[in-house]
Amino acid sequence: MHDFTHMAASPGVLMFAFFAFAMFMPIMAFIAFAMFRWGWHADGAMPWPWMHSGGVFQSMGWTQQGENGSQESGNTAFDTYRAETLARLEEEAEAFAAFRDRFRAAKDREKFERFMDEMKSAPRQ
Repeated sequence: MHDFTHMAASPGVLMFAFFAFAMFMPIMAFIAFAMFRWGWHADGAMPWPWMHSGGVFQSMGWTQQGENGSQESGNTAFDTYRAETLARLEEEAEAFAAFRDRFRAAKDREKFERFMDEMKSAPRQ
């Protein structure tokens, strides 16, 4: 038979293991329950749709819906600044996308021309 007496844990280690397990299990049970109860639905619906629609906060009157669908702060100077900044960022994003496309096309054209030069200079079999 095997003698496991040399592996006996001290009372301090046993108490730590018990309390760690006792603290960990309720958290895991809550997460499992929450995922079951409020988790993603089979039809792909959001688990808490009111969080993404602003329904709870909007019903309390905490936000105002802008004419373009964005949230307004109520401070007209800030709202104007935000609208101008967002418009500028959209323009910069479009300009960058155009630059990126031109750069990729030039890079692809250069690779293709290099390939064609290599093919012309390669000996035929």
